[in-house]
Amino acid sequence: MKRILLCCIILCACNLFNLRASAQCAAGWNSATLKWDNLDYLVTTGTYAGFVTPAMRDTQNFALGVNRLRIQLNGITPNGENINNVAGTLAADAEFQNNGTIKITFDTVVRNLQFSLYDIDLSQVATVTAVDPGGAPLLITMGITTAGIITVSGSGTATAVATANGGAAANNDNRGNVNLSMGGLGTNGVKSVTITMSGVGGNFWLSDLTACVFGGFPVNYYASQAPWIGQPAYYLVTPDNNSVYLFNPLTGKADWLFSEPASPWVNSMAYDYNSRTLFYVMDHSSPVSTNKALKKYDFNTETIGTVVNDLTTLGIPLFDIVVESAGAAFYNKSLFLGVEGTNSAKNSNRESIIWRIDFDAAMNPTKVCQVFARTADNGAGTLTHDWGDFTIKDGVLFDFNTGNVGSTSQFIHFNMQSGVETVFNTNGNPAPIQAGQTYDGKIYWTGGQAPELGRVARYNEDGTIGAKIVAVVTPCSPAWVGRAGDASDPFRPKSDFGDAPASYDPVPNDKATHEQDCNLRLGLTFDKEWDKTPSANATADGTDEDGIATPTILLPGINTYVQDVKVFNNTGANATLAAWIDYNGNGVFDPSEGITKTVTSNAAMQTITLVWPSINVTLPVGSNTFLRVRLTSASNGMSNNNPTGYFPNGEVEDYRVPVNVVLPIQLLNFTATNENNSRVLLSWTTAKEENFSGFDIERSTDGLNWDKIGFVQSKRQDVAQNNYGLYDNNPEIGTSFYRLKLIGLDGNYKYSGVKQIDLKLNNASIRILPNPIVANAVMELRMEKAETATLHLMDANGKTVMQKPLLLEQGLNRIDIGNWKRLPSGIYMVYVVTPSLSLNSKVVVQ
Repeated sequence: MKRILLCCIILCACNLFNLRASAQCAAGWNSATLKWDNLDYLVTTGTYAGFVTPAMRDTQNFALGVNRLRIQLNGITPNGENINNVAGTLAADAEFQNNGTIKITFDTVVRNLQFSLYDIDLSQVATVTAVDPGGAPLLITMGITTAGIITVSGSGTATAVATANGGAAANNDNRGNVNLSMGGLGTNGVKSVTITMSGVGGNFWLSDLTACVFGGFPVNYYASQAPWIGQPAYYLVTPDNNSVYLFNPLTGKADWLFSEPASPWVNSMAYDYNSRTLFYVMDHSSPVSTNKALKKYDFNTETIGTVVNDLTTLGIPLFDIVVESAGAAFYNKSLFLGVEGTNSAKNSNRESIIWRIDFDAAMNPTKVCQVFARTADNGAGTLTHDWGDFTIKDGVLFDFNTGNVGSTSQFIHFNMQSGVETVFNTNGNPAPIQAGQTYDGKIYWTGGQAPELGRVARYNEDGTIGAKIVAVVTPCSPAWVGRAGDASDPFRPKSDFGDAPASYDPVPNDKATHEQDCNLRLGLTFDKEWDKTPSANATADGTDEDGIATPTILLPGINTYVQDVKVFNNTGANATLAAWIDYNGNGVFDPSEGITKTVTSNAAMQTITLVWPSINVTLPVGSNTFLRVRLTSASNGMSNNNPTGYFPNGEVEDYRVPVNVVLPIQLLNFTATNENNSRVLLSWTTAKEENFSGFDIERSTDGLNWDKIGFVQSKRQDVAQNNYGLYDNNPEIGTSFYRLKLIGLDGNYKYSGVKQIDLKLNNASIRILPNPIVANAVMELRMEKAETATLHLMDANGKTVMQKPLLLEQGLNRIDIGNWKRLPSGIYMVYVVTPSLSLNSKVVVQ
C-alpha cells in the first residue's frame, strides 16, 4: 500500500507542474527546483550503515539553485528515495515514516515555495506551518489532488492541515496527495517550513520543491582568467602521477607546475582563481580507508596544505572508496566535490554524490550541501556511474560519467537551477574521461583510454568530441604517465613581467610578459608573479632581476651606450636578446631605441654585450630613465618592435638608469645605518679626488622628490682612500632614501646609488631630536597606555640637573624642551619613569 508506482508519481508531478506554472518570480529572483531524482536522501540502513551517522541522516542539506536548504528530522525516519527505472526514465521522491516533524530551513528566504505530500492515508494527519525571517507566520495554501479520503482545513491561514479519514490509497490512487504553496510576492519570504505528522503512524513522500530564490548562477564566471594578448588559454591537468601540469588543449603542451610527494596520484582537482588555490585529493592503486583529507596547493606561496583532514566532520559521508577516484570543480566561489558511492564488488546500491562546499572570507569551509547524485551501481556487480570528471559552465554541471565503459558511459548535462538534465549515451565511443575548461567556456575531453593515452579533444556539448591531439610535455617537466588522471578549471599562470613605471606598458592586457622556461633566462634566477607591478625605481620584482648587476650610467649628449647582460640559453636552439633604453625620456620604449642580438645555445651562462652607437641623449644630468631587456627563443620572432607583449618563454627585466657625467672621483662605497631608531649614519669612501668640490647629501621619502640635508667638503687628497661621514640627526619616521650628489669644481655633478632606511618607533620608546642639541629639542615618547611619568635629566656624573612631572597619553607624545644652552656641553642621560616602565636615552649638548 505504501509503495508508489511511477504512474502515481507522474500524475502528481503533472498536477504540481500545473500549480507551479502560474508562479512568477520578481526581478532579481529566479525559479529553482530541487529534484529528488538527482539527489540522494541519506539513510543509516543497508549498505549506508557505518558510513552515514544518525546526525548526517537527521540533518541533511541540499542545493536549491544558488540557495541551500536544510531538512531536520525529529522522530521521523527517512527511507531514502522511492526509485523506479522504467524504459530509461528515472523518477524519485523522498520517502519517510513515523510521526514527528520535518523542518525545512532556507539559508536565505525564498518566495512562491511549492511542493506536495504523497500518500497521506489511514488516519494520518499532516500539519504544515511556515514563518518568515522574523518568525512571523505565513499563509499557506493547501489543496487535495483528488477528493476522497483527505479533508483539508486551514488553507489560506497560517496552519494548514490534511487529515486522512482512515481509508487507504492504492498504489495508483492520487486521493492521498496534497499540494502546498506559500510565501508569494509581497511577503518577507519563507525562511522555514515545518511539517508535523500525527495520527496513525505510517510512511509518506515529499515531492520535489520549487521556489523563487534570489540571484542565479553567473554566466562567463571564468572570464577574468582571460589570458594576456597572444597567450594560450590553459587549464590544469594531472596525468597518472603525482604532478600537476599547465595544459594547452590546442597544442597538447603540458608544463610542470608542482608535485605532491605524499601520494601516487593527484585527483579531484578544482582551482579557485580568487584565492589562487588548487583543491585536490590523493589517490592510491587501492583505496586507503583513512584517506579522508581535502588538500590544497597555494600558488601564491607555492606551498601544500590541508583544508580539512576528515571530510566527514563537515557532514559528508565517505564510502568504501573514501575521497579517491572522483572529480571536482570550482565555480561561483564554491568547491564542488565528487564522492564515489560504489564498492569493489559493484553491489553497493548506493549513489555517487557531488557536494558543494562553501567558504568564509579566510577560505575555511563553512557549509556543505548536496548538488547532484547518480546511482553508482546496479547492486549486482555492474558499475552504472563513475566520476570520470565534471566541470561547471553557466550553472550547468557537465558530468563525464565513465560508468560501465561500452554500455552505460554518458555525458550528462545537469542544470543546477531547474534540475533538468540531458543525457547523451555514448556506449564508450567516446568514453567520457576528464573534463577541462578554458576561460571562454570551451570544454575539453581530456585523457583517453589505451592506446590513446594523454589525448585531448574539444567536447562539442552534444555527446561528441572533435579531433584528438596528443599531449606533449616540455623539456623542463617530468614525463607524462598514462592518461590524464584529472583535469580542472581555467588557469592563468604566474609569469614574468616588466616592472618599469606603467607608461612603459600602456596596454593593460599587452604587457611585457614571459612564461618560465628552465633553460632560458636572464641571470641566475627567474621571476614569477601574477601581474605587472610598476614601480618608480623598477625594483618591484626584487633581487631576482640579476641579468645586470648595475646598469651603466647614461651620459648626456651624443655618445655610445654599452651594457653587459648575463644570459642563459640551454634550449638547443638560438635565442634573441632584445633591449631598449629610453634615451629621449618620453616614457615609452620606442622601436628606434631598441637593439637585438642572437644568443646561441650553451650549457654555461654567457655574457652578452649590447651597444647603442652614437645615440643623442637629451635628458638632463641628475635625471633617470629606464632600460628593458628581453630574452626569448629566436623562433618566436622578437624584434626591436616588441618592447611589450607576450612571449611563451624567456624573461624580461627592467632597470632604472641614472643620467650623469664622468667626474674626477671614484666612489668606492656608500652606506646608510640606522642607529637605535634615533639617527642615521651616512658613510662613504672615495679615491682619486681631482678638481672635486664636495658632496650634497640628499634625502627622500618617496624616491622621487629629494631634499638636501647637508654638505661635506672634499678633502681634495689624491690618495688611495678618503673616508667621509655625516649624521642625519632628525630622520623621518618610516622609509627614507639617501643619495650623494658628487659635485666637481666645474659645477658638473653626478649621483651615487640610493640607500634605503626604515625607521620605526617601538611600542614604548623614547627619542630626542635633534641629537646633539644646541638650543631647543623635542622629546618623542611612544606609550602603550596613558600614564603619569617623571622626567629626570642627569649629567655624566649621575647628578640630577632637572626633574619634571609629565602626563603621557597612549600613542605618540611630543614634548618641547627648551633652554638646553644653559647646560654645559657634554653627555647627559634622559630618564622617563612611569609606574610600569623606565625609558632612557643618551643626549649630547653642544
